[in-house]
Amino acid sequence: MRPPFGVSALYPWYVAYASPPAQAALMVRRIRRVGLDRILFGSDAAVGGNLRPREQWAALRRLPLTPDELDRIAHNVAPYFR
Repeated sequence: MRPPFGVSALYPWYVAYASPPAQAALMVRRIRRVGLDRILFGSDAAVGGNLRPREQWAALRRLPLTPDELDRIAHNVAPYFR
């Protein structure tokens, strides 16, 4: 089994948060290439300039992912927590 990792490893959140369509499409291609089952939603500490978890989730929802893809990401659990 390939280990999971966070979306931020693919593209910085601050870019996805205010991304033009081409950047959003690139992010989605990278997510799909890695595999939805390996993407874990999480947040860095909600301090300083980091987005709060609610804002990070809103940024993820603005990407051109299907509702099913978002649901899969929302419900992924790291294997070591199963």
